[in-house]
Amino acid sequence: MPTINGVLNEVSPFKSPLVINGERARVVNGLRHSGYDKWRMGWNGHHFAPPDVGSVLYLPGVPGFGSTIFDYSWNFSDSGIDTDEALDASETGIDCDADASSACPVGSIINVEGELMKVTGTGVTLTVIRGYHGSTPATHDTNKDIFVWVPNNGTIIGATWKRLSSGIYYLDFDGIDDQVDCGTDSSLDFVATDFSLELCVKETARSVSFVAPLMSNLVGNTGIELSIQGDLWVTPGALVVVLNGDGGTYEGLTTTVLTLGAWYYIAITYAWATKALETYINGLPVASLTSDRDVDSTAANFNFGIRPSVNVYDYNGGIALPLAIPQLRTPQQVQNRYNQIRHLIGR
Repeated sequence: MPTINGVLNEVSPFKSPLVINGERARVVNGLRHSGYDKWRMGWNGHHFAPPDVGSVLYLPGVPGFGSTIFDYSWNFSDSGIDTDEALDASETGIDCDADASSACPVGSIINVEGELMKVTGTGVTLTVIRGYHGSTPATHDTNKDIFVWVPNNGTIIGATWKRLSSGIYYLDFDGIDDQVDCGTDSSLDFVATDFSLELCVKETARSVSFVAPLMSNLVGNTGIELSIQGDLWVTPGALVVVLNGDGGTYEGLTTTVLTLGAWYYIAITYAWATKALETYINGLPVASLTSDRDVDSTAANFNFGIRPSVNVYDYNGGIALPLAIPQLRTPQQVQNRYNQIRHLIGR
């Protein structure tokens, strides 16, 4: 199986040839790629595939212009909007039975009886690009369900794109005010659900405050945060996971300190039924904890590199391939994921 941005993907011979970082791939990172893009997803001329169909958030490791791109597949569902009249193969406007602005926003990819279309205008009539990514424009009857992938784009604020010698791109944060703001999508709250978070990090300079947040939507007593301890906390350079903030569950990893300037793969998993929180570094478990509470919904935006409610906590370093998913990764899945991407970060 080929590897796309460090992720093994099953492939099938669709029409869209595999392109990595804008170039038709032959040998990438020592691996020969001869497959085709199973997911038929392109972004700024790049093709990519999410590592898991259930992904809520995924940065595939290719640079963009002002925003990151997240996996469409999490929100693929019946939009609740139906076609209001028959559609022939040439029409680029779909009359709907209700205003589709919220259910099918601009940028969405919709599916009507197997045909993919990209939404460029909303309202009671959707303006679309027909036959998206190789699907065939066709006639469709009235009262057909419109299924939708809703894109969730996070805005890059200050952080800059850099590239490792392996070819993978990452975002570099300056430790002052750089961040990626992913908004307040409810899918990132992780309330009453299993979840797993993972990313690759390289801390350039230690925080002079309490923590350097990697992923956070923490505010007051709600939300979650994965951070590196700073100079003012117990063990600078160790990880800390916070569930629900003040009075919540803190997990300080006093035995494993991240070396400045080195890349690490970090993952945390949370089992909602048992409240078991596991933390992994480079595919291996380093800490286990049974939480005393569930994650509560938060109004704060989900951010990288900064705690949204306290902007004095900032991360100085690189972040690559972050992923958030409402599923419980098993230890073997975490190890497999690390083995898939370790060569990209020099491990």
